[in-house]
Amino acid sequence: MVDGEQARGRRVMVFCNTLDSCRAAEHSLREAGAATLCYHGDIPLDGRRAAIAAFTAEPAAPGAPAPRPALVCTDLAARCARLPLISHCYPIQA
Repeated sequence: MVDGEQARGRRVMVFCNTLDSCRAAEHSLREAGAATLCYHGDIPLDGRRAAIAAFTAEPAAPGAPAPRPALVCTDLAARCARLPLISHCYPIQA
């Protein structure tokens, strides 16, 4: 699911209910070849800011779909991040 939406240049978020499930989901997606970013409370603030900047960055060529990294996160992203239009959110419960 995620890689198809990424190939269309859409922003995808994967919400996980625990830190461990966040790490596991991010690892599984990377193993499957998907570009990912992590966003959770164990990542320092500067790292979280960098992840949001990378997630919200526009493609290098305007108008051309480019794979965007999926943001794999805990509910911290829902509470703390103001994000542009998201095309797909996938909740994962472990």
